[in-house]
Amino acid sequence: MCSSDLELYPLIQSRHQDIALEGDDVAVDAHHYALSALIKNLVDNASKYSPEGGEIEVRIAVKAGAAVLSVTDSGPGIPDALKTQVARRFVRGSSATHAKIPGCGLGLSIVDLVVKLHRGQWTIDDGPAGRGTCITVSIPLGVQGS
Repeated sequence: MCSSDLELYPLIQSRHQDIALEGDDVAVDAHHYALSALIKNLVDNASKYSPEGGEIEVRIAVKAGAAVLSVTDSGPGIPDALKTQVARRFVRGSSATHAKIPGCGLGLSIVDLVVKLHRGQWTIDDGPAGRGTCITVSIPLGVQGS
């Protein structure tokens, strides 16, 4: 994680959320600012959508020649019908609007742009046991963003 990502810890701590950071040391030839924005958006979303006392898990590994980052939260999850649309700018789920979760719907569109910049892929899945959301980003090793 980058030093700018440490800005999120006070929010996580104030909400009494647990965050687990697990994985391998991975060196990625990537645009530093863009990758930092990707991580910050994923962890920020996980915290915002997880309940007070919820759990967030961040994992990094190397698989099949790619750095694979997954961020899993314990929030309400993203409905299947919305999973294909959340990468569009300003798209937010109704749970965000009803729960008055701050944001403007740009986070996952930024994630999408950064992943494309680095010739990677990303997926949105349900978390373990169908609770929460797990977003997995895969960026090929040795491919720097243009």
